[in-house]
Amino acid sequence: MEAALELIRATGDEHAWATRTAGDGGFEEGAAATRELKFTEWKKFCGDARRKRVVPTCVIDFPFSDNKSLEVELLERMYCFKGVDDARRVVLHVHTVLPWSDRGKDAKTRAVKVTSVNVRHADKKGSVFKQEKGDVSTWIVPFDDKLRYEWRTLLEEGKGAQLEWQWGAPKSMPAGEIQHLLSTYDEVLSTP
Repeated sequence: MEAALELIRATGDEHAWATRTAGDGGFEEGAAATRELKFTEWKKFCGDARRKRVVPTCVIDFPFSDNKSLEVELLERMYCFKGVDDARRVVLHVHTVLPWSDRGKDAKTRAVKVTSVNVRHADKKGSVFKQEKGDVSTWIVPFDDKLRYEWRTLLEEGKGAQLEWQWGAPKSMPAGEIQHLLSTYDEVLSTP
């Protein structure tokens, strides 16, 4: 449980809540981590996940607040994966428009509808993992600029459903995306 709490602290949120952890060491944010995960690395990671070469080590839910226009905190989920390298984790951040206060008790169903996914590294420094600082993550989805950068406006206008796609539902993606991008959404669906 201490590893999950340290990883939560690495996200910069003191109010996070761990749903499950495998207890594989502490986590904290740090400046010395390798900067961003390149798209080719993402493709390799997805292939490794399909071949069961990466192992999920923990799943953590916590409230997301952008300190901008959001009136409520939204649910964000973080998945951590261990690959061949024991000193590195791949950290997947999954965003939703589900209000944190409405998350309920069933952790399995609360992140079924997703709005965006980004990925970054956490590197082991001593006995802890240090997650990359700042905005160094690689956005995986969405691709559409309106969905990526104007999501707050759509949410405020009551159009949050236009942002969502369903985790675990093949061929699911937001209406604003171009159909040929479906393979990337399907790739994300098959990862965790």
